[in-house]
Amino acid sequence: MARVTGQVASKFRAPDRDNSAERPSGSVYVSIPGSLVRRILGRPNESTTSRKGQMRRLIVSEFVTLDGVMQAPGGKDEDRDGGFAYGGWTMPYWHDDIGKSFFALMQDVDALLLGRRTYVTHAAAFEPMPKGDPFGDAMNTPKKYVVSRTLERPTWRDSTIIRDNVIESVRALKAQPGKSILTDGSSQLVHALFAHDLIDELHLLVYPLTLGSGKRVLPSGVHATFALKSATPFPSGVVGLHYARQK
Repeated sequence: MARVTGQVASKFRAPDRDNSAERPSGSVYVSIPGSLVRRILGRPNESTTSRKGQMRRLIVSEFVTLDGVMQAPGGKDEDRDGGFAYGGWTMPYWHDDIGKSFFALMQDVDALLLGRRTYVTHAAAFEPMPKGDPFGDAMNTPKKYVVSRTLERPTWRDSTIIRDNVIESVRALKAQPGKSILTDGSSQLVHALFAHDLIDELHLLVYPLTLGSGKRVLPSGVHATFALKSATPFPSGVVGLHYARQK
């Protein structure tokens, strides 16, 4: 689902603690308890895996304003690039059904592909969460792939740093067996994925406001068509839009 670090995790994350002495292990896996997910979703847990011979789907999921801005949805100081002063613009529109939509999306995701800033922000929010926290379990379980030439070492469990040949690496990742790959935030990476036609689905949570400036979800100069698969209005005025790439 779009970026949960600010809006979603801020409501469910464990209390902050000093985690400087603990480093994520590359072999630690946690799972979402089935009974917990079923209770949150209100329906049976449905696990789907990629079918043999098919490429994995790459899903881009974002919070976005009516004028296309995706920058700093979850916190005042999340991303002040360009003097952006509207951080945290999603907060007044929270509704529990948005959280449910996050779990529904994550059921078929087993990998996260992120830019450095989004990765570091997510790692700080989710890595310390104890096993059994529903949002922590959902985000800590998938493998993580972070695109960065400056990140010295992973700060989140089960992480791989992609330093070079990004597009070729993403294509190779999509060709591997597995479930869907999710990208959220990560504006520069998302623009590169659009430019190389690597995005299979868009999950956009559209918020009823305009900001006038800020980083945009959609890059300029890219022509692509998508088919609307579903539109879900939420009581707070947010609308969830699910699109699939048409080629």
